[in-house]
Amino acid sequence: MTERASATAEAITEFDTSFSRGPDEVSTPSLEPKMSAIAHRAPIPAWDPERVLDFYPPDQVLDRRIAVGVEGTLAWFVLEHRDEVRWGDVQTLNECVYELIVMYFDKRKRLLYIHSSENNGSYADLAEAVLGQGATAINGPTVFRVLADLDRLIPTNIGLLDARDHFNRYTMYVGSDVLEALAQHDKQGKTQTHIATSGFNQGEKVTISAALSGRFWSMTTAPNLRAWKQWCDVQGDKLLNDDIDLVQVFNGLIVPTEVRERPEHVLLAAEWPWEFFAGNGTTLTIAADEKAYLVTDVEFVIDDHGTTGPFKLTLTTPAWKIAYTAEFADSGLRCTPVGRDGLVSNRRDSVPLQSWINKHKPNLFLSGDRLLLPDDRLLEPQHDLPPFPSDRMVTPDWKGVDRTVESQGEDRRADSIQAYMSKLLRSATVFDVMIDDDRANEAADLVGLRIAGDELHVVLVHCKFSGKKQVGARLKDLYEVCGQAVRGAKWRQQGALPLLRHLERRAKSFHTRTGKSPFETGDMGQLHKIMGIAPQLRPRFQTIVAQPGFSQSQATSEHLRVIAGAESYVRAATGGSFDFYCEK
Repeated sequence: MTERASATAEAITEFDTSFSRGPDEVSTPSLEPKMSAIAHRAPIPAWDPERVLDFYPPDQVLDRRIAVGVEGTLAWFVLEHRDEVRWGDVQTLNECVYELIVMYFDKRKRLLYIHSSENNGSYADLAEAVLGQGATAINGPTVFRVLADLDRLIPTNIGLLDARDHFNRYTMYVGSDVLEALAQHDKQGKTQTHIATSGFNQGEKVTISAALSGRFWSMTTAPNLRAWKQWCDVQGDKLLNDDIDLVQVFNGLIVPTEVRERPEHVLLAAEWPWEFFAGNGTTLTIAADEKAYLVTDVEFVIDDHGTTGPFKLTLTTPAWKIAYTAEFADSGLRCTPVGRDGLVSNRRDSVPLQSWINKHKPNLFLSGDRLLLPDDRLLEPQHDLPPFPSDRMVTPDWKGVDRTVESQGEDRRADSIQAYMSKLLRSATVFDVMIDDDRANEAADLVGLRIAGDELHVVLVHCKFSGKKQVGARLKDLYEVCGQAVRGAKWRQQGALPLLRHLERRAKSFHTRTGKSPFETGDMGQLHKIMGIAPQLRPRFQTIVAQPGFSQSQATSEHLRVIAGAESYVRAATGGSFDFYCEK
């Protein structure tokens, strides 16, 4: 046996031994399967994975071994492929490729899932070998059902096959060109061969793709075979669901379009790319007036809610403000300081803010659930959103609240909107932690945390003062608070762990600066306890917008569509609920 084959055999032995430790729980760094599979229907609820040894030639299955899980639902093996080298005519050299094949049989659904590290072929003959005659592959348009039940699904590339044009039969569309692909799909003779997408599943970012050949896949790597098996179960439920309407699925795609001029929609909010908040955050700082702040503590404030002309926004901290405009030029959207500029620094170098920000442009949230990405692509629904139902608005008794006072501040103003919402929510729910995060680049004005079984309940409350004493329906106020809500949706990512780290860091900073506690309920010890067990919990988010200066009875269709756009994005990005608190 060659050295490489011996090493692979040792890995097989290790995997095989681990099968005996638990029911189909196997993990190894070297042989982690990707989230991909082809599904086959079984004629009867039974299979025989050992038939693999009869199906393949004796010298092709490495070590003539099939590893089978103790529950009998998982099996895997390694194939050895030898062929002449492709880069030359050298008879003394052979190319040796090892292919990992993993199979999972769901007896109840009569579905066999086959994964191959080579990602090619339908494996119909293999399926028939282990399932018996009558096994059938699931392919064709049915495979696109795996795209169902996901939020904000964005096609990243699409393949089209033209049955009439024999000289240009296959075309792949990438990026903004997928809009053309979707349009051509409606033409006679055009068939989608594959669709690759990204979106949200219960608030977590996911990728999912499917091909007419029968393969469906994700860019995610399975940490173990159990995770791959669970992923297959989810896809299998969709493949067998005849109620899924593919026309509705495709109509729900959010199509990216490249833009070269300012979209005529209101700018609601801007935020830094997610990577600055993820993981361990960033060490980058922005400085002005000799005062430096972490990039993630610098907030964008929108200065203009018009629909034409350049975008106007200000980078804001407690110590300084830097006004910027953003407008389209030949090179795309360019950000320019109105007056003075700042300085961006890491541990080694410093560059002007203008130079840096044009390489790391913020995401721009526009009305109607539209998002302008840093690469100048606009994501927007294919159809206008219906207005937010006014009867869903929550209208508590705002007695004692000064509608022009949003924040309770360090002195805990009892007549503020924030103090009222804190008291109202804590009277109805027992929170393990509720924290006042009302400062520049806040997660929300109030963040409530509660452990409920195997879930971590997170409540984000975004408060907004009224521009005037009297109750009304002022669009400017509505734009601002809806912008806060869509910015806060990012904290659902990565199991809400970046949110918890954000709260911990800012609570320490607040106490150091003021000597006071930002906790409405609980303390740092409780927050640390939640952080310790959060990886084992499933986040469940609730987003609340509180604007007592807004009148339910005076809301117009335009107002309700602004709220609907915010709700659409928040629900998709968090997988949670959205509530709007206002005056009657």
